Parts: sequence; C-alpha cells; structure tokens
Amino acid sequence: MENKDTTSTIHIDEWARELENKASYETQRQVRYQNSTIFKVSENLRSVQSEAYEPMIVSLGPYHYHKPHLQVTNQSKWLLLHKLREKDPEKSLRNYLKLVKEEEINVRNTYSEPPTDMCEKTFIEMMLSDCVFVIMIVWFWKKNKEGMKEIENSIFKNRQRSWRIVARDMLLLENQLPFFLLEALFNSAFPDKHGRLKKWVAQFFSGFVGDKMLEVPKDTKTIHHILHLFYLCIVPSNRSSNVVYVRPTIRHGPRMERVQTATQLEATGIKLEKKRNAMSFLDITFENGKGVLEIPRIRIDGDTNILLRNLIALEQCQKSTKCYEISTYAWVLSCIIDTDNDVELLHKKEIIIDRLSNTNEAVNLFSELCKEVVVDHRNYYISKVFKEVEKYLQMENSQM
Repeated sequence: MENKDTTSTIHIDEWARELENKASYETQRQVRYQNSTIFKVSENLRSVQSEAYEPMIVSLGPYHYHKPHLQVTNQSKWLLLHKLREKDPEKSLRNYLKLVKEEEINVRNTYSEPPTDMCEKTFIEMMLSDCVFVIMIVWFWKKNKEGMKEIENSIFKNRQRSWRIVARDMLLLENQLPFFLLEALFNSAFPDKHGRLKKWVAQFFSGFVGDKMLEVPKDTKTIHHILHLFYLCIVPSNRSSNVVYVRPTIRHGPRMERVQTATQLEATGIKLEKKRNAMSFLDITFENGKGVLEIPRIRIDGDTNILLRNLIALEQCQKSTKCYEISTYAWVLSCIIDTDNDVELLHKKEIIIDRLSNTNEAVNLFSELCKEVVVDHRNYYISKVFKEVEKYLQMENSQM
C-alpha cells in the first residue's frame, strides 16, 4: 500500500507539473499575441476563400516560407542582395547581417505565431533576403525602369503581370515583414535617401486605388508593416479627410439593417455621381441639399477581391484600435451592388470600372466578400452617410 501511495503521489506531482507548464505556455502565448502585429488569417475568413490569402510568386516572412511553388523566387532573392551590394561595394554584407541579428528577438515577437521550428541562422537569412527583396523592388520601380525589366527577366521569368502579382503578394496579411526592420535596412543601404521608404512604398501601391498618389498621413507615428501602411493611407481620419470618421462605440445607436441598391436609390430620386478628387475609395459623401450621393470610382477585378479581403482580415486582427471602416465599406457595396442592373448603372455613371468577365461576377464578388465578417455597422462614417440619405428620402416623401 505504501509503495502504491508513493507511486500515485509521484504520478500526481508529474501530472500537476505538466498542467502548470501547459498553463504557463498558454499564458505566454496570449501575451505574445497581444504584443504581436503580424497575424495569420482567422479560420472563419479563410474558409470562405483560402486562395485570397496565399502568395502566388513570393513569400515574405515565415508563414509561407516552405511552400514548394515559392521556392524559385526564394532562391532568386539573393540576386537582389547582390545588386544591392553592387550599389555600394564598400558596405560589407556583415553590416546587414549584424543589423538583422541584433533585432532577431524583436522581429520574432512581431509574429503572432513565430516560427519555433526555424533556427537562428535560417530565420536571419530569411528576414534579410525578404527585406532586401522588398527594398530593391521598390527602389528599382522608383529609380530604374531598365532595372525593372532586368528583374522581370531574371527573377520573374517574364511571367505575365509579374510586377502586379508581386505587389499584390506584398499586401497579403500573412506575407508581412516588420516595418522597423525594412526601414533600418533601407536607411543603412541608402543613407542619402534616409526616411523616404514610407513615401516610396505608398507611391508604389497607389495603382491599386486609382489615379491619385497615396500619401502617408502626417500624424502617422507607428507603422507595423506594409499592409498597415497601405491601410493608414486609405482609411480617412479626422485629420486627413473631410468625411465624418468616428471610432466605434458599438453599443449605441440604432442598427442600419440594409442600404438600398443602386437602382433603388436612383428610382427614389437620389442622384448617383462619381466623386472627383476623392481622398480614397472610402470617401463616399452625400450632398443633402441636392440629393447627390458621390462615390469614388473603384476598379473591380481579381485584385480588388484579394486586396479587400486582406484589409478586412487586418481589421479583424487589430487590437488597439478596433476600426472596421473597410469591412463597413464592403458591406455597403454588397448592398448597393445586388443585381446585374446595379453593376450596369454604376458602370454607366463611371463609378465602377468592371474588369471581370461579366456583371454577375461583380455581384458575386461583393456578396461573398462579407461572409464570416461580423461587424456592427453603427457609428462608422459610411453608415452615417447612408443615414443621411435615409433622412433625406423621408423628408422628400413627407413633402409629397
């Protein structure tokens, strides 16, 4: 009996230690998640359309590093490191390695699911090659059109739309690099261009939102990664846009159940017009006195779907400022664009440029976009615009 009790006690003690270790691990994981800035897409969003979050040509960071179809580009990244060194042969590769090595722990901690299976050497080499890839892509685009062609031939293997696809890959939520590391390497490699990376990156991605060059808001203090920078450039703030922007106060105000379709709005007397000089595609406004709803022009193609999905996924992950402006915008468009007739009307008004094969694809794009996205639409600036539309229609009807 005595031996049995001892054995039982040892078993319970070991069991208790195992549980303590599990509890400690989970606590550390939660703390790490709260401090991280680069996330994986939630399973509920991924279940709707997983391919929208998968890179096609280039992996950046650890989440897609081992994907077989991306290995060719992974090897080609070293060509860009060589080109970077050619620019300044006196600067040793050791300088760049040292810079990344010193930041290794901070870099790992930016990822909500850090690569525990990746050794120090592999991780540092990956981060160096990935950051140099991004920096040189942006640099060649900004400064050297012939260099762009050379990269297209040697790295992208003359693949159709390669630059566009790579740029799109760079905006995927799971394909992000810590911006502080990008900026540190850029400033080290281009000391005469110190501090310009933010501006160059914003300009590089301007083609995804229209003809106007994106600008980094002057009050921007912290940039987590490139997708976050892009988000900051397009989401109106009370300092960068004349439209109403309100931080969410989710428990107040009546819920707006549905926005009328484009054809319904037109039939009730609302004039739909393309907004000129819009600050971003979110800059929807309503001119109450004239009954004019102005909507910035948006190009609808495969890139639109991927870009909006990743911006929405980013919003779902943000912890410090729960801001769902893109999610609300997507929901509003899914209401406005409900039938082929809505697409044709908005196309006629030059509000949308439909690059899809048929109008039904555009309808499906927006109807699918908001699946598994749970957001209370009250108190967001676009919701407020359409509440003004409702008030206008009620006043017009009361005077009839």
